[in-house]
Amino acid sequence: MHNHKRYILITLLVPLLGIVPRVIKNNFQTLNYLLLYYLYICAALSMFLVIARFAYRIKNPVSKLIIIYIVGFALLYFLHILLLYAAPGLLTFFLNIKDLSFGTVIGVTMFRSLLLLVLTLAVPLFLRRKETVNIPKDTNDANYCRQLAVTFQDKTMLINVIEIAFFNLENGILYICLFNGNRYILNMPLEKLEKKLNPQQFFRANRQYIVNADAIIAVKNEQSRKLSLITNPETHNQIIISKAKAPVFLKWWKK
Repeated sequence: MHNHKRYILITLLVPLLGIVPRVIKNNFQTLNYLLLYYLYICAALSMFLVIARFAYRIKNPVSKLIIIYIVGFALLYFLHILLLYAAPGLLTFFLNIKDLSFGTVIGVTMFRSLLLLVLTLAVPLFLRRKETVNIPKDTNDANYCRQLAVTFQDKTMLINVIEIAFFNLENGILYICLFNGNRYILNMPLEKLEKKLNPQQFFRANRQYIVNADAIIAVKNEQSRKLSLITNPETHNQIIISKAKAPVFLKWWKK
């Protein structure tokens, strides 16, 4: 199961934890209210996860956190204001408060935005940990590397292979692109690199790209039975899978 499917699963399962206290305390008026509360939590968590995915290009981690929080807070507050005028009783139930003054709503929204930010940061860490724990046995084989050494600003760094979204050969230079958007130069021929990577996780798309399965969001059908890949992070150039390679790729990707 690839990361985007796991994100959907987490978005549906985590909100169940939010409604458990209401069920235990019998703190709900009707089943309809409880269902709406579940959908409210799903929507709020989805908002923050989407914002975080759009903010992946921001390299400064502090700036990224601030932007995710501010944008998420603004959207959540807007939702609360709509409910305040359209369905104040529902908002009272959602926020678990009796005072619907603007100050109280802002305070609760700030706290919930902080909680949602923490959950948003925890999801990728959980997925990375799950990938590490569930590495197939053949991944531990000596033939497949788990780290690659790169040079950056006169320093040698070790990059974990599971953090790499794709490799891109551009003008004779091989680049590593991480899931967080950072790029590094790797001094290694693409053909040699391909032999070092676990074929269950990485696929040689064409002469320019080797792509991680978890970086692929969707596959688009092109003319002449070719395929193009939509990835996160995005690539500078479109990744095209040839007609001959398409069946092999689809079989690999759907595993």
